[in-house]
Parts: sequence; C-alpha cells; structure tokens
Amino acid sequence: MTTLSKKKKKYEHILWDWNGTLLDDVDLCIETINVLLKKYKLPPLSKDNYRSIVDFPIVNYYQRLGFNFKEKSFEEVGSEFMEIYREKWRDCRLQPDAERVLDWFKDKDIPQSILSASEINLLRQGVEHFKVRDYFKELTALNHQFATSKIELGKKLAEKLKVHPSRLLLIGDTLHDFKVSQVIGADCLLLSCGHHPPELLSSTRAPLLSALIEIPDYLDS
Repeated sequence: MTTLSKKKKKYEHILWDWNGTLLDDVDLCIETINVLLKKYKLPPLSKDNYRSIVDFPIVNYYQRLGFNFKEKSFEEVGSEFMEIYREKWRDCRLQPDAERVLDWFKDKDIPQSILSASEINLLRQGVEHFKVRDYFKELTALNHQFATSKIELGKKLAEKLKVHPSRLLLIGDTLHDFKVSQVIGADCLLLSCGHHPPELLSSTRAPLLSALIEIPDYLDS
C-alpha cells in the first residue's frame, strides 16, 4: 500500500527520513549549493527554485543546475558540497516538535528507525548531536556521501525488521521517499516542510501534512 487507509490502522514500525523530515537542513543546503554555484559561475538558487528541482540521485539535480562533469567530476563537486555542509550542519535544528512526535510514537510502543540517503557516519553523528539516538531501533544510510538512492537500503531494512509491509509507515519529505515506500510496500506520509514543496508532493496522492505536530492527530483521527 502507498496511502493510508481511511480506517484507523495499527502500525508496527515507523521509518523516518532524516534530512528535511526530522533535521531542518533545507536552508543550509541552499546556502551551500549557492557557494558552489558562485564558484563555478552558475546562477544562484532561490528557495522556491531549490525545492522544485532538488532530486535523487543528487547527480541529476547537479546536472540541472548546469554543472559540467566533463570539466570536474560529480564526485569532486559533491565532495566540495559535503565539506561545507559538514562544517555547518550542527548549526541546524530539528524540525519543530520533532521530539514531541518521537515521544508520541514511543509512548505508543511503536518502534522507530531512520532510513536516510545521507552517509551513515554523518547520520550517526547527527542523531547523537541532537540527542535523539535512543528513539531509533535501526539507523540505515549509505556508505558514501553522494546521496544516490535508498531504495535498496529500504528493501533490506524492511526484510530485517520482519514486519509485514502493510504495517510499516514511512514518513518523509520528498518524492523519493514516496517511491521507496512504493517499492517496499509500506504506507507513506509526506511532509511539506522539507526539501520538496507541496505542489510536487501532492502529485503522489499520499497523505500530505505541513508539520510534524500534525501527525498524531492525523493518525488518531
């Protein structure tokens, strides 16, 4: 299933996206890419433009921005991005009410994990820095920093959890999160406060909320 049933449903595990969903790093990503765009003499991005074209795998997004990988490889440019990002991500904050919603699932004894397209060590540092590690059973992310796809990771995580796909709920903020949910057979709940805007997310017909704090009421309604 890809959308939530109108009938109240008991989930046995919550799969969280990290960047944009729990970690509010949208502005940092825009600031960082604009540093590179200026360096390579490419037009800067506004927030609206960024949210409308950012995509996975990230290499496609870089190509849309005009980077010429014949002159410098994607890996080199991507590494430059991550070098700047890694210096500043600790200045970000969790999305408003993130811990409140994590506590809500915890109080209901519903296990939670993170499924991220970030690099695994960066994810581990992030959950420790923001003191939310104890909420999550599994931390699943890539073994590199180039934000390709997390579909295969999602398949493996779903198998590892040994939960029927219909009892999994994936909460994310991008079209890629929705695609992952479709592949693994999980329900999907999308948030418009992250990297993709509501007009893109609404095309999935998955439930769409504007903030984390809306999740408990939505799932209990």
